[in-house]
Order: sequence, then structure tokens, then C-alpha cells
Amino acid sequence: MAAVAVLVAGAVLYALLSLVNHWCFRTFGLDLGLYTHALYDYAHLRAADCAFFLDRSRNLLSDHFDLYLVLISPLVYLGGSWTLLIVQLLAVMAGAAGVYCLVACSARQPWLPVAAMVSFLAFFGVWHAVAFDYHSNVVAAMLVPWLMVALHKRRYGWFAAGVVLVCVAKESMPLWMLFVLMALAVEYRHDKIALRWLAAAALFCLTYLLIVTLWLMPALCPDPSPGFWRYAYMGDGFGAIGRWVVLHPIEALRRLVVDPSGQKVEFYVCLLLSGGALCFLRPQWLLPLVPLVAQKMLSADEAFWGIGYQYNVECAVVVVPAAFITIANMKHHRLQRALALLLPLLVLATTVYTCHHPRTWVRTENVRVFSAAHYRCDTFDRRQALQTINAVPEGASVSAASCLTPRLALRRQVYCHPAGRQADYTLLVEEGAVVLRRQSPNVAP
Repeated sequence: MAAVAVLVAGAVLYALLSLVNHWCFRTFGLDLGLYTHALYDYAHLRAADCAFFLDRSRNLLSDHFDLYLVLISPLVYLGGSWTLLIVQLLAVMAGAAGVYCLVACSARQPWLPVAAMVSFLAFFGVWHAVAFDYHSNVVAAMLVPWLMVALHKRRYGWFAAGVVLVCVAKESMPLWMLFVLMALAVEYRHDKIALRWLAAAALFCLTYLLIVTLWLMPALCPDPSPGFWRYAYMGDGFGAIGRWVVLHPIEALRRLVVDPSGQKVEFYVCLLLSGGALCFLRPQWLLPLVPLVAQKMLSADEAFWGIGYQYNVECAVVVVPAAFITIANMKHHRLQRALALLLPLLVLATTVYTCHHPRTWVRTENVRVFSAAHYRCDTFDRRQALQTINAVPEGASVSAASCLTPRLALRRQVYCHPAGRQADYTLLVEEGAVVLRRQSPNVAP
């Protein structure tokens, strides 16, 4: 009953976090508008492209090789612009249940899995990810506790299916999964059957990674991905980046920690307080953090460095279970109880800090569900905005301000202003109101 109560409370809080943001027009073109438009295209059996935010067309899979949007696209007929947010919300609840089951495999005390689930739902990486639109890596990360449970229970078919589903979410996920599988190989080093399955899974991840990044994505668009500018100082492409790290190890280590804003150190402190410190007692679980930290800290984009957005969600499915499995295996019962009580409080306190006074910039009205400002649309009048959006003819092309595009994404041609595309209508936010302008005289009002 305690686990169910925690899950219900978590569902309510995360619904207030995510769905209220969308209701108040605090979701954006990048990324909810873009991905909802992709759902619409895929549901109509069309290839999605990047014209939504770029001045020229290129296949969206060349930006991020995300097959989840293809798989779940029929749901857009049921959920409309809310579809991806609902999918992400349900995935987080499933991930919390997976953490509960995973810790329960090692814990004799029934309260330890409940404490783990509380910590997971309170983890800053999960909270900030759900507060910012939709991302398929969030959904994929929630599968990882379940594939670990399947491996523990020797349900290898389910384990293999889980690995495949994680990999197809995004081109970076198979690289991360390789490090997760290495950690699991240490855990199951005495189980020959499990090691064979882990080796096969690692071979699949490596093969999929190379095919997608070296062949499929370049074939879809020979130009570098728009996201590659973040690592341009290291070279052009994955091979050049790898060579730079090998040839400049001291500089790479410096960049992992040093930045003038202090955001990187802030992230490390928050991660340690949220259970990361206990991972040093089971150091194999530091391995999955390696590609996550490298992707964040070696980027030239400051938005990657800190505690915000969706860049920390994978840490939760590694750090929280590892911390509580470590606690479950402790022989000293008083220390075990103390840590099981203290860790959820530390995780919660850390997340509260990241929502109020972090060094990293965060959109506070998006993350503070206990603030009245979270439930207000202060940028413009919400009803007037909806009326203006509904005034756009169904078949017309439209270029709109970022915060308006998720509501306009279910149409053939929609662009995030300014995308460099000529559209029939333009919707902008001016002086506290949404303004509609007709650009083409040949379009009926």
C-alpha cells in the first residue's frame, strides 16, 4: 500500500509539473512543438524533417535518430498536443515502479524499495527533465530498471527487448547502454549465462551505434548535425572527437570540472548528495556516469553543464538503485536505517535547492509546483491566445512564436519563428497579447 500511495502521489505531482506547464503555454517549439509535429507527420506516413526550425529541409532522423516518435505516432490522434507529455508522464511512473522492483530484488526490508522509489521521484534530474517539454531519452531511461530486473530474474528475452528499446530512442543511447552493460558484467561476473547475454547485448549496442552514427545519419544528411557545433572545438564527427580526447587528456579533464559560472561543480555536488556518493562503494556503477558526464561537460554549450533540462535523467536510474542496493547489503542495521531515511531527505532537499537558488539558470515558474506563479499564464491572456490560434485556417501554413508552436503542431506546415520560411500566417507575442498576421493575400481569412 505504501508503494501504491507513493506512486499515486508522484503521478499527481508530475502531472501538475508537466501538464500545467503546457496548459499555461510554458512548453516550446524546441522540443515539444518539433516532436509533436513529427508525430503528426509520421502518423500521416510522411518523413519528418527539420524545416520546423531550420531554413532548409533535412530529415529529422539526421538530427536525432529517434524511432520512438515513429512507433507512438498513432497516439497523436487520441492525445493531440498533449500526447508526448502523457507518454513521458506514464513512463516516469513506470520507471519508479521499476526502481522499486529492482531494489526489492536485493532488499529484505519492505521499506527500502519504497524509500528508493521516493528518492527516484524526488531526483533533480527527473524533475527538471519532466518540467521541460518531452524527450525520448527520458522514456528510454525508464526502461533500464526493468531490463535489470529481467536480467536478475533470468528472463533474458525481456532483457534483450529492453536493450533494443533503449537503443532506438536516440543515437547516444547505445553508447550509454554499453557502459551500463559493463557495470552489469561486473555485477554478474560469476554468472556465465548472464555474461553471454550481456556480451551479445553489448555487441548489438556497438553495431547499432556504428550503423546509425557512421552510415544512416550521414546518409540522411551529409552536413553535420546542428548539435555538433557544441563539440566543434574537438573536430568534425565522432572519430575526430575521440581522437581529440586521446590527444588532449589533460585539457579534457580540466573541462570536466572547470567553468567560470560554477555550474559544473554544482552538478557534481547535487549528484553526490542525491546518492552518487554511495556509488563509490560499488564503483562499477560509476561507469554508466562516464558518457553522461562527458557529453555534458565537454560541450561548449553552457546549457548542458548544470542541473537543468533533460541532460541528467539517466543518472537517476543508475544512482538511485545503486545507492539503495548498497544500503540493502550493509551489515550494520542502524547505519542502514539511518541512510535509508537520510537519503530521500537529501535527494528532496537537493531538488528543492535546484528549483530555487541554483547557479544554473532555470525557468522557476516551470519547476515550482507549490508556487502560485506555476498555475498562471503571465505572458499573455490564455483565452485570447487560444482564440487567436483557433482562428488560423486548418490547411494554412503558419510561423509562430516558440511557446505557441506545440498548440499548432498538428498541421502540415508549421515553423518556429523565425525559421526563415515564408508562411501564410504568423503568430507572435507582442505587448502581452498573441497577434495573428496574414502574410499571403491569396489565403482566405
